[in-house]
Amino acid sequence: MDRKHKGFTHILVLILIILGIGVLGYFFWQKGYIKPNFLKSLLPVSQNPTTTPTLNPTDGWKTYINNIQGITFKYPPSWNLEEKAGEVNKGITYNTQLILSKENVKISMYLNMIGIGGMGKDYEGTRYLLDGNQVYKYKVENSFDNTVSIGLTDTLKNNLGVLQINSKTYSITLNYPAEFKNTTEEIELEKEFDQILSTFKFTDITTGKCPQGFELYDGTQLSICYPSGMTKEIATFNSTDNPSRPGVSLRLTNSNELISVMSVFSGGWGGDTCYNEKTKVRGVSTDILKWDEDGTPPCSSVMTHFVAVVGERNESNIFPVVIDYQRTKGGDSLDEVKFTNMLNSLVIK
Repeated sequence: MDRKHKGFTHILVLILIILGIGVLGYFFWQKGYIKPNFLKSLLPVSQNPTTTPTLNPTDGWKTYINNIQGITFKYPPSWNLEEKAGEVNKGITYNTQLILSKENVKISMYLNMIGIGGMGKDYEGTRYLLDGNQVYKYKVENSFDNTVSIGLTDTLKNNLGVLQINSKTYSITLNYPAEFKNTTEEIELEKEFDQILSTFKFTDITTGKCPQGFELYDGTQLSICYPSGMTKEIATFNSTDNPSRPGVSLRLTNSNELISVMSVFSGGWGGDTCYNEKTKVRGVSTDILKWDEDGTPPCSSVMTHFVAVVGERNESNIFPVVIDYQRTKGGDSLDEVKFTNMLNSLVIK
């Protein structure tokens, strides 16, 4: 057989082998000997992508608390806060002024305003949700000082650029140089302003009301709103510092949390905090301490222990009031909103 015939024979044999494999494969597939999962097992297994935890942009920010005016918010440590207490009339504080400033930018706030002067005007703005309250955000240029103002108002018609929440009038305005218009500085400022506004919480405790999901404890030494559904125990104890004013302990528990509210407190806490900040509650110096699951700064996403030390330690090593909120079992992080609402509602008598 010559070389040409040999080549043709080889090709014919190869074709017959391929046809045979195809016929056998079809036969086995029809009989169910070949499963779809078998084919899947030959494919590479895809790995689940690693998820990166979402960071809260307000972590590490300072906290402002004003129980008298029923407001609390956070602000970046790069901003300076100045406070003017306002005037008191018949036991009510009006026109508390706050100024947050950073270089030539400032956020001006007035709390519980009265005696507002000027003519109302119409604004152009967009709807904005401030702690669940429907308001409007407006933006205007000020030719008298060459600045831009972004503020909040509860109506766009015939208004002085203020809003009412819980029967109190507030003014909140961001001001920056007009030269920032249409620049990255303006974009970043508006973003930071929105982040600050997102932390605002308003409470109405002047009438003994508590936020939804909270109940009121009203004792002889203090009153405070605490989470509903918790088991409550109240105890009094003698104070060596002031026998005429015994200490009070309000102990609240559920399946995995313990909250202790104590007056005339003597003691301390162990371990390194991941967060430590000084603020004020009703004008009283207050330390906010936080611990996380890791036990080292910066704070992780799982918080296990919050403490608010309200007032300065006296010569007898006693604090006026302490709120201690901790997790008793493993699980989710503590609820910072609970802690903030309790601290917001605290009234020392």
